[in-house]
Amino acid sequence: MRLTLTTMMVTAIIAGFTTIGYAQEVTILPYPVPNVAYQALKQHLSLTDPQITALTAVSKARSEAQSALYRQINEKNTALNTLLNSGSTDAARIGQLMIEIASLRKQTVPSEPYRSQALGILSPDQKTKLPVLVQALQLQTAAYQATSLNLIDSPAPTPRVLPVDFGHGIGSTDVEQP
Repeated sequence: MRLTLTTMMVTAIIAGFTTIGYAQEVTILPYPVPNVAYQALKQHLSLTDPQITALTAVSKARSEAQSALYRQINEKNTALNTLLNSGSTDAARIGQLMIEIASLRKQTVPSEPYRSQALGILSPDQKTKLPVLVQALQLQTAAYQATSLNLIDSPAPTPRVLPVDFGHGIGSTDVEQP
């Protein structure tokens, strides 16, 4: 049985590598997500394309700050694992790395400077529409629970942007119809 399973795994790997050469070329778009992904928000707040572009830039900046924090945690974890795997008895260094990792895990990238930047992009009229979105988020769990108990109907499915569409490449503006 083990030989058969190993043979099947090797065959699957070889088949996977041979089909890679026949795959169609896929264009990968870098962050940020294409503006079409924010259609519902754009409609609700009456956002312009330049506003969406500016908001995604702010979002990207926060994401990059979070990534820097995650990289630091990863580097410390790698150093700790290297020490542990090598059989190190340097308890002080191992303990220090554990403390540094725990400290980094408690850190978060504050939302405030990014929130202020994002809100600065909106007009006063657009800002007045935000509380409705906050309320929708707060009621989301209760609404799903009411749906599961047949108290209310689920909303009709809406078309959604696919993050990956192998037919046209990542970032395609095609939408999936339910």
